[in-house]
Amino acid sequence: IIDWSNPLRMLVSPQFSIHRSIDGGNNFSPIQSGFHWETFFEQNKIFPDVLYGTNEFGVKSSVNFGTTWSNIAEYPNVNDNKTWRVYVSPTDGNYLYSSWYGNSSGSPQKVFKSTTGGGTNPGDWVDVGSPSENHWIKSISVDYFDPNHIWVATNPHVYDVNTLTQEWTDISNGLPSYISIKHLEQLNGTE
Repeated sequence: IIDWSNPLRMLVSPQFSIHRSIDGGNNFSPIQSGFHWETFFEQNKIFPDVLYGTNEFGVKSSVNFGTTWSNIAEYPNVNDNKTWRVYVSPTDGNYLYSSWYGNSSGSPQKVFKSTTGGGTNPGDWVDVGSPSENHWIKSISVDYFDPNHIWVATNPHVYDVNTLTQEWTDISNGLPSYISIKHLEQLNGTE
């Protein structure tokens, strides 16, 4: 990640960790370990010092560009907080989406939403549903115009999701069945 507010600040993710540069990439220092082997992290699109990452304990957040981290996920009605990905709305820095992979005892993958910037209090996260098949959730894209509308990619499906009604519509008609969709992105400001 190159910091959108200051291009001298950069983050990279070697396995299990995050390294930071404050001099345009000339020098990097490790700032956090304990993430997934393929660390997926995000910078808040509104608050530049706020970062998010994931691991088997949930969503971690830093409010000081990676100097310190804390857990901000306590999901309702599941037995753990295992999280694969986290996504933040491009237009509302308090809307977060995470993909839960607890999947013990045959539970489907789930998407959780926070409208409070995450947290461990009851009500900070709500379950917005699951894809119709039990595949890993590979990517979530948050609608630029409506933070309650997302798209979710699994293998090999793409879903259009209204998170208020929890309606999941499979929009993958015509996609090959053998593909693995790993990244969805809406260009900012486009419908």
